Amino acid sequence: MESGYNGVSAADWADELTRRVGDAMRTRRTELGITAAAVADRTKRLGYPITRSTLAKIESGSRASKLDISELLILALALETTPALLMYSDAPDGESRISPSSPPFPSGDSYEWWCGETGGMGIWSAEHESDSVARISSLRRLLRIRKARGRERLRLYREQGSPYRDSALVLELDEEESEAARQAARDGWTVKGYGEHDNG
Repeated sequence: MESGYNGVSAADWADELTRRVGDAMRTRRTELGITAAAVADRTKRLGYPITRSTLAKIESGSRASKLDISELLILALALETTPALLMYSDAPDGESRISPSSPPFPSGDSYEWWCGETGGMGIWSAEHESDSVARISSLRRLLRIRKARGRERLRLYREQGSPYRDSALVLELDEEESEAARQAARDGWTVKGYGEHDNG
């Protein structure tokens, strides 16, 4: 990170993050046409109850610096969105900080960083950023292949019922998945059946 930018205090940065999420929660709740009480009920059904009064404090910004990661995940589920969209709902052109010492970045860039689309946004060394992006790419490739294979198997099931015969596409995706899984394991991801992370 370049010197010369003083940033903001850690407390101010944490307050800013909580306000961002609160604003996004209120907007999303309005889009869904549901009350804070309904969101509280949804969080309870999800197994991590967040009270209506706590939701009101988060939305109003009066619960500064007190948003846990567990709350962020449950709120995203309850509001039928993603944690990244609660954090960066003003993407692409709003501004946000990824740390207290960072300058404001476009929220679209911050969103991509949160989703693993980019590395350290110029904060990491170029070599580390390149390695990180390559590692992320290997995981994304494996997940895309698995998703495509699942869609094809679902299509076959709907057409043929059970049991069904694998198509040439499924067999091709099986081969691609093996190669992608080996690469992901080499890159340090936990892939069952491959690498040091496998127990079997």
